[in-house]
Order: sequence, then structure tokens, then C-alpha cells
Amino acid sequence: LQLPKNIRQIGKIQGAGRIYMEDYVYTYLHGSGRPGWAHRGSIFLGNRCQENGQKYIFVSGLVRIPDESFQDGIPGCTDLMWGGIYQEMMQYYEDVEIVGWGMDVAGASAKLTGDLERIHRNAFQGEDKLLFLMDSLEKEEALYVYEKNMLRRKEGYYIYYEKNPQMREYMLRNSVDAQPVLEVDPQQNIINQYRAKQEALSAKKGRGLRNGIYVASLALVAFMAAVGVNQIT
Repeated sequence: LQLPKNIRQIGKIQGAGRIYMEDYVYTYLHGSGRPGWAHRGSIFLGNRCQENGQKYIFVSGLVRIPDESFQDGIPGCTDLMWGGIYQEMMQYYEDVEIVGWGMDVAGASAKLTGDLERIHRNAFQGEDKLLFLMDSLEKEEALYVYEKNMLRRKEGYYIYYEKNPQMREYMLRNSVDAQPVLEVDPQQNIINQYRAKQEALSAKKGRGLRNGIYVASLALVAFMAAVGVNQIT
């Protein structure tokens, strides 16, 4: 086991378990100015291991829980939601597993509730799964780990700094500044192309018609001038 060397401690480390959160993940969670996020929930990705009786949990990436998956401020964890989560996991990450989840309870206390515990038991079964709660307004955090059939509060964890191209790519593609790619119906796209060609053709015909009228007008003026001269003579 190679532990990160460049780390920063958050809170007081107690107990046998050690939790490491990569800096890009921490930065993304605490990023300000995300008007597109109504609930700001995330699925944590990383790895878990154990050595010499010590448990380690590494959070090296995340996938955002879409807003439409929330009901009354709580994620529904439906098959549709998980399908999207797994799709993004395969798109952006390799060699990771789901190690927990988290959400911003902005304005509410970052404390464990019955609803949150129920969701964790049903959707994140297994030992050593994380629940990370934060209140972005009050600047509070609460970290829980599922141990011995219950969620236990952890007072501290580590931020570590390493190259993380997978999470970096996810951040770049899913920042609030990124322009969404609009999905266009292929049939509608063909129609749009046809209309554009017709408009270009009409414009070309219009220019030809205007040129023809201009030439005809010049010929008429020349003819009238010639007639006038003959009458005078």
C-alpha cells in the first residue's frame, strides 16, 4: 500500500480507519456559484483496502446525482438514476468502485437524519461506505462511515494531492461554464438542412431576378432616348 505523501489533515483523526479525499473531489464539492445545481448530490468513487488491521478509504472521483432524481430534497435512487451514474462511471473513470455518497444540505444542519440513514442502508449496502454531508451556507461538514451495522461519525480525514486526470476531465466537462450540447432529432436535422438550402437557392434566384430587372430597365431607358432623338430630328 502506497499512501499519499502530499496530504492535508481536516479535523481530528481518531479510530482505526483512515479516509483520504483527493483535492479535485474536495474542490468540486466546495465549488461556489453552481446555479445549475438544485440539490448538489454526488456518488463517491474510489477504492477501499486494509493492511495491518488498518482500513483505508480513498475517494478519487465522483459523479453528480441529477436534480430530477431528488424528491423532497432526498435522492430517489431509482434504476433510472443508477443507469445514468453507471454510464458516467464508464465514460470518465477506470478501476474504481462506489465508496459512498454525499450531498449539500445548504441551510440545514449537516447532521444525520432518519431519511438519510434509510437511504444509505438501502442504496449503499456494505461495510465502510461513506456519507458526507455539508452545509455550504454555514460552512459545516459531517462525515460518516458505515461500520458494524450503523453509521458512525468520523471527526477527521485527509485531503491528498496527486495527479488525477480522470476527475479533472469530469470537472472540465461538467463545470457550470461548459456549454451543453443540444440533442437534435436526426430527422429534424435533415429538415433544417433542406430549409437552409432552399433559402440559399431563393436568395440566389432573387439576386438573378433583380439583376435581370436592372438590365431590362437600362435597355428601356436607352430605347426611349433613341426614340426621342429620332423625333427631334
